[in-house]
Amino acid sequence: MAKKVFLALFLFLSCMSVLSADVILLEQEEALNTNLFKGKIGVGFNWTGAQARMDIGSNFLAEIRGQYSGNNLLLAVRGYYVMPKLSGQPPVQPYAGLEIGLPFSTVLTSGFEAGAFFGGEVFVTKNIGVGLDVGPYFISISSDLGNVSDFGIIFNLGVTYYF
Repeated sequence: MAKKVFLALFLFLSCMSVLSADVILLEQEEALNTNLFKGKIGVGFNWTGAQARMDIGSNFLAEIRGQYSGNNLLLAVRGYYVMPKLSGQPPVQPYAGLEIGLPFSTVLTSGFEAGAFFGGEVFVTKNIGVGLDVGPYFISISSDLGNVSDFGIIFNLGVTYYF
């Protein structure tokens, strides 16, 4: 009789440990698929400028940014597609997106810039993220002296505080 009770107890505990392991794995998988930007609005600084971004639903973010250098100001909008969060500590949220902007200057008569980027944001605290992305960009500007167009790789670095 003691053997049957011991065997039943052993089987019961084995099943419970397997079920609890499945629950833990399911919780980890749900946490991995969590979008760290979900429901947040962020403001921050990027190299030579500032930005404001917000979650616009599902896996998408919208951002307005300005960058200033010398007599030149660039106002741009960005759209982000947020990919599944990478596991590990600190949390890393990868993304990809598109940007289009308009340059303003005392010497320019018209112009635009556009590009695609891929990068990610490392959350150093619950509300502070450090982001880095890179991608190919095209710029075309005009002035009284003529037109210039160029293509290059742009790196963006910024720090954002989320509410």
